[in-house]
Amino acid sequence: MLGLGNSLAGGGGLGGPVAVVYRYISDFTSGLDGWADNQEFGHTLEYNQTAPDSSTGWLKVTFDGSEVGNAPGIKNVDAINPTPDSGSLAFTCSLKIYLDSPATSGDLWTNDPMGLNVNVTGRGTFVSPKIDLESVQNIEFSSTTLAASANRDDVIMTFTSGSDRPLAGAVMYIKDIEIVLTE
Repeated sequence: MLGLGNSLAGGGGLGGPVAVVYRYISDFTSGLDGWADNQEFGHTLEYNQTAPDSSTGWLKVTFDGSEVGNAPGIKNVDAINPTPDSGSLAFTCSLKIYLDSPATSGDLWTNDPMGLNVNVTGRGTFVSPKIDLESVQNIEFSSTTLAASANRDDVIMTFTSGSDRPLAGAVMYIKDIEIVLTE
């Protein structure tokens, strides 16, 4: 499911109500929702998959191992399109993620826990808390300011910090991505 829209949300604290100027939601039950391999490495992306914990509706990304020295991950060129630019925007991205090493393959992640970056092209990079392997993690990235941009914003999720890289055959499950821009 892909959801886009604007709304007002209460609870803005001392500054008053928070205006939601853009919202993107993807749950991967009916398609890839615009997500693709970050740098055309040939990773396999499959929607509406079952994770090892038996939960359903996940985007499954199987890494092919050609990403050595690069930034392996996924991107969406339409997650924030058209780009709202009404001055100073706050950015929040929440998601569920599961990092798997299929049992027959051994450990296919270079570190445990792993780091994940979310980059909004030209506006900033946000680093997640470390992600443990083999369990569902609820992750949220946020920033009080998103740099101004007149361009369309690609949203890119990569494993790029230090030696945090998946090896060939490593699997990432991701779902319930929500991106919200507020002012």
